[in-house]
Formats: sequence, structure tokens, C-alpha cells
Amino acid sequence: MKNAEYWRNRQEILQNNLMKKADDLIPEMQDKYEAVINDIDKEIQSFYERFAKNESLTMADAKKILSSDERKRFQMDLKEYIKKGEENGISADWEKQLESASDIHRIDRLRALQMQMREKVEELSGYKQNTMDKTLADVYKEGYYQNVFEIQKYVGTGSAFATLDQNKIDKVLAKPWTYDNQTYSDKIWQNRDRLNYALDKALTQGIIRGQAPDKVSRQIAKELNMELSNTKRLVLTESAAFSSMASQDSYKELGVEKVEYLATLDDKTCEICGPMDGQVFDMKDFEMSVNAPPLYPNCRCTTVPYFNDEFTQDEKRAARDSEGKSYTVPGNITYQQWKEKYVDNANGSGIIKSTNEAFRHKGYTHRNSNENGQKIIDTPAYNKIVGKIIKRGANIQIADENWIQHLKEQNATAVTIGDTIIFRPDATISDVLEETHHFMQNATKMNDDKEEYLRTILNEIDAKKYLLSNTGKYKIPLEEVELTKSQLEFYENQLEEYKEKLRGDKNVEG
Repeated sequence: MKNAEYWRNRQEILQNNLMKKADDLIPEMQDKYEAVINDIDKEIQSFYERFAKNESLTMADAKKILSSDERKRFQMDLKEYIKKGEENGISADWEKQLESASDIHRIDRLRALQMQMREKVEELSGYKQNTMDKTLADVYKEGYYQNVFEIQKYVGTGSAFATLDQNKIDKVLAKPWTYDNQTYSDKIWQNRDRLNYALDKALTQGIIRGQAPDKVSRQIAKELNMELSNTKRLVLTESAAFSSMASQDSYKELGVEKVEYLATLDDKTCEICGPMDGQVFDMKDFEMSVNAPPLYPNCRCTTVPYFNDEFTQDEKRAARDSEGKSYTVPGNITYQQWKEKYVDNANGSGIIKSTNEAFRHKGYTHRNSNENGQKIIDTPAYNKIVGKIIKRGANIQIADENWIQHLKEQNATAVTIGDTIIFRPDATISDVLEETHHFMQNATKMNDDKEEYLRTILNEIDAKKYLLSNTGKYKIPLEEVELTKSQLEFYENQLEEYKEKLRGDKNVEG
């Protein structure tokens, strides 16, 4: 029997090689995002040059109907978008929107610019779909065959195993693994919708405030860069997941009965994976995000077939200290033992501690306005609104620095997790009212009989109407009211598009 040190090292090398495929994709994606940012900036600059007065544009000006010549130029753009989509692939709903817009004889300036921006986002999303399809297929295929090879080499004997055809790989790619039962493809297109909403919001908000084009472009660039962060996380996490799937399928194929969790041993190892290091479980219990990687976004860990301690008793296992220098530790050491000896008790090294303690504080000091210039809710109004849902069992928390960053990346000011609502400290009165209303929607199971996408749209429309109906009662600032109206219009358009798609599907079936 070959020693287990060699086996573990080979698995770590394999995992690094597989994750390098994801790492190599990131700079390419970053270039694509930067190109979209530049293209949209040019569209905005052109828009303001044509329609603004002294770099200031009112909503009334933005909502004016395109002239005959402007509409002709816009229709030429639409035809180009459709042609490009036919050549490179295009989502059915976007194709339908383009065809519908090309038949409209009255379209306003703002809507035309939004369509131009959405075309850039559509191209970007199609690119992400195609490149992730290829990258994840490569990760799975190479991971599967490399695992089979290493296992057979390790045990010193070969056996028959299933080869992979494209149909098998396609089935693997289409299989969801997360708790929300969504594939990476689902998330790509959901992120597209969220990004479109964020860009529409930034553009509309900028016009309402009378902002100069440069400021509008910077806010849109900010939204795109946050979405780039989400995309990087998606690429890395899904690559880790398909590497884990490859291991699982190869283990099953070769009759492996037990698996050991192998955490990356360095000072970046998180306190989620750390305690899992060295844990052994039956193959029948193998479950990603539970006892197999990835346990969290950007997880870098892997698994190995389990072998008895007699093969690891006198071996050494490679690890890295906080400065990245290599050294060896006993092969049968666990992460907790390693951390105590080589990190906690080592001079000049350490691991970042958990920030969960920061979640225990309840209060915060309100500033007068947030970074977007919107008025932050005052304490009496905040206490009055949240007090109602606290009586219904809600647990209200104020976001710490980590949650603030996460919420910003999601273009959100709050998140609801079960009975807990987490608010950013710079939430406006509209933010607090809407999120508490969403809590009540969940508590009363509003639209729970609908599919998730439709339920989301209907609940958002209900929430926006609730805000508008309470404008006077809570003295909601005019700017927030205008933004809510714009958001309501967005979701009502989404609902119409959804209904139109259903009608189209029924016609096809008929």
C-alpha cells in the first residue's frame, strides 16, 4: 500500500489544478464587465448630450416620446440586437421584448436608453452562461478522470469504470446542489434581472436628482462592479461544487465506502471548514454543503477516500504557515491540533477570528443621510415600525461590517432570514417599511401557492403599493416616492412579460 501522504498531496494538487480553471476565468470576466461599463457610459453621455440642458435632465425630458428620426435609429439598434442574438444565442424573454419594442410606434427616451443598457447586460449574461458551461464541464470531467486514475494507482489495481459522454456531463451541469434547488444557470439569469433592476434604479434615481451624467455613470459602474463580485463568487463556488461532484461520482464508481474531509491547512482556513478536517463519514452520507465541500462560498477544501490510521501513523502532511512557507506535520494530525500547534501558539501568526459577536449589538447612531443622499429613518419612526412586527415574533438586528458589505453587493438594505430581519444602518423609512411588510407577507403566506418567480413579483408589487398608500402617514420624502413609483412600474412590466410568456407558451402547446 502506497503511503497516504502521497495520496493527500495528490488530491490537494488536483484540487488546486481544478480551481485554477476558475481562477483563470476571473480576469477574462473582469475585462468583459469593464467593457460593458465603458459601453453604458458612452450611451449615457450620448443621451445627456442630446436631451439635457446644461448637463441637467428632468424626468419630464427623459419621458418625452422619441421623434420620428430618433425612433428609426432606435429600431435599427433593435434589429442589430436581434441579429447579434441569433448569431450568439439569446434568451427567449429578451428576444420577445426586442421584437415587441420594434413594433411600438411610441416609445419614450428613458425606455429606449434602458433597452440599450439591458442589451449590454443580456450579452454579458449570455457570455457568463457559455463560459461557465465550458469551465464547469472541464472541471467535472478532469476531476472525475483524475480521481479514478489516482485511486486506482493508489490501491495498485485497476477496475472497469464508466466513461463520460456529453449527455452525462450535461445532466450533471443541470443538476442543482444548493438548498434553494437552483443551478448556476438559474442564478446567472436571476442575477441578470437583479442587475437590470439596479441599473434602472440608478439611472432613474440620477435623473430624479438632476445628477450630471458622470455621476450617473459612476453609480452604474458601482452596481456592475458589485455584480462582478457576485459573479466571481459564483464561478469559484460552482467550480468547487463540480469538483466535489466529480469526486463523489468517482468514489461511487470505484466502490469507495468511506470519505475523509481534507481542509486546506493555512491561516486562511475558515472556522467552518477547520473543525471538519480529518472527519470521516460513510459515502452514502456524502452531501455537499453539509459534510462535503463546498461548505460556504469560495470554499477551497476537498475530500479523499478514507484509509485506516495504520497507513498514516508515521507520515508527514504538508501545510503552510501565515507567511506561506512550507513545513511538515504528522500525517494523522487534525486541523484543530495543527491550528493549536502551528497557528495559535506560533509567534507572528494567527487566524482571523469570527465576527459573530458583533451581531449582538442592537442600537446604532443615525446619520442624517446615507451615501446616496437619501434621508436615513429617524429613531422614533424606526422604533414605531419595527415594534409592530417584534410583537409578531420578528427578531430585528443591525448589520455588522460583514453583513453591510454583503448587502451592498446584493444592492439591498435589508435581508430577512426566517424570523430575523437584518437592516443596514443607513436604511431609509421606505426600506424599513417595505422589509417589515415583506415579513408580514411571509407570516401570512401571501402568494405561497404561486411559483417562486411569480410570488416574488406579486409580493414586490404589493409592497410598493403599500408604501405609496402610506406616503402621507409616514411622511415619506418625495424622492423616495418617485423611486417607489419607478420600481412599481418595473415589477408591473415584469408581471406583464410573465403573463405574455405564459400566453405564448400556451399558443405553442396549442
